[in-house]
Amino acid sequence: MTAPRLPHSLSAAAVLLLALSVPLLSGCDDESLTAPEIQNDLFNSYVALGNSVTAGFQSGGINSQTQSASFAVRLAEQMQTPFGVPELATPGCPPPFVQFFNESGIPAPQRPAQTDSTTCALRAEQVPPRVNNVAVPNAKVIDVTSNNTPSANPLTQFILGGQTQAQAALAANPTFATVWIGNNNVLGPALNGTANVTPPSEFGEQYTGMLNQLTSGGSLEGGVLIGVSNVAFTPFFSPGPVYAALEQQGQFPQNFDVASSCDTQDPSTGLTPLVPIDYGFGLIGQALQNPGQTITLDCQATGTPALTLNEVSTLAGTVQQYNAIIQQQAQQRGLAFFDPNDIFAALYTNDDGDPDPTNDLIPKFPDRDSDEPFGAFFSLDGIHPSSAAHRVVTNQLIGAINEQYGTSLQPIEAPDVPQAP
Repeated sequence: MTAPRLPHSLSAAAVLLLALSVPLLSGCDDESLTAPEIQNDLFNSYVALGNSVTAGFQSGGINSQTQSASFAVRLAEQMQTPFGVPELATPGCPPPFVQFFNESGIPAPQRPAQTDSTTCALRAEQVPPRVNNVAVPNAKVIDVTSNNTPSANPLTQFILGGQTQAQAALAANPTFATVWIGNNNVLGPALNGTANVTPPSEFGEQYTGMLNQLTSGGSLEGGVLIGVSNVAFTPFFSPGPVYAALEQQGQFPQNFDVASSCDTQDPSTGLTPLVPIDYGFGLIGQALQNPGQTITLDCQATGTPALTLNEVSTLAGTVQQYNAIIQQQAQQRGLAFFDPNDIFAALYTNDDGDPDPTNDLIPKFPDRDSDEPFGAFFSLDGIHPSSAAHRVVTNQLIGAINEQYGTSLQPIEAPDVPQAP
């Protein structure tokens, strides 16, 4: 493994947050509105609510190719139901990364030539009269029902023409819905190195209010509520003990020190401190630039992007409370429930006996020499699932739908994944 060098001046997290703030302009895939025979009346009108994952955001950007890879599009194809997508022209808005590391192993996300995070290729067509994928990147739970929130962004205006997700979904007279929202309620704080998340009681009120509005039209007959993902399974964050092990193996500059606070683990949960890639590589870069100075990664230091063990435990506990709320709502309303952590925990904890952390199904440290530095199941930003992961999620949802409603949706071709631990 080549020793890391000084990162690009624009951090990976900053690039991701900037990408999420760029406005989108909706278009229309006319073919998506003319599907063949609908398999089941339950699927007469399927809508998908959510954030960047459902919208099809990958590798720090979004375009028609990444949108078409969304689990929502693939699920609609199996339902054989019309599904209008606010399609974005190539190269995207913003264009997805084409690589994350440069030839020296430095995090330096690159987009297609002559594009940057402000590039937005807009379609000339008007917004289709029926939009089924109403998900908006960067949305939190409260944003589904309101455009006047601190987390609101221009994306809603450009994708949905000023409507909220709930309003746009109701306009489609939905008979079926998937709702995957809440990830940004924990991801944003985690990227900022804190556990200052929406309190579960407040989350529950917002989530219940959202579902009340979604069902107010009277047309909804079924759906799937999808749980919140645990950020600990995201390869943008590396476990502190992995940094400690790599230091012991001599993989870092000699003047780069990993404090003992990083080499800790909760024996009951397996949780560890987490180090975001831009922060960890930034410190390593400082060590390379200043060979006469010791640079220390301290996973207990306050005011840094590193997540302490207590913060990680708080985030994980909050996600569990969120998902208990979501599952309870699903049970009360006769809806299916799917916990994505069943998949990602199985991928994350899979142990093939190889001690190299870059070779894990979800790498504990990025493989900078690979075209897939974050593994096959995460895109080139280390946060958003890849097209392969979307296919896996699609089949998991198909199983949940068939079990809940007695339907016969057929699975699609997807990678095999290990069983949940």
